[in-house]
Amino acid sequence: MAIQPTIMTDDEFIYTCWTMRTYGGGFAQHIGQAGHAADSYNKQRLMAAFPDLFEKFGPGSSFYMAYVAER
Repeated sequence: MAIQPTIMTDDEFIYTCWTMRTYGGGFAQHIGQAGHAADSYNKQRLMAAFPDLFEKFGPGSSFYMAYVAER
């Protein structure tokens, strides 16, 4: 069964990556950094490969809300 990628806007993706880099552990920080360097194809690959991280740090999460509130 294939993992369905998370659907989010480009801005939400960028904020999610910053959230990972700000609040995540070492691995999540590196995934956030990779997200900032990714083209649209690789963004989809990251979201499909690590849906748990994009859910944990993405829109609606407490980490995401804290990051957005600081901006």
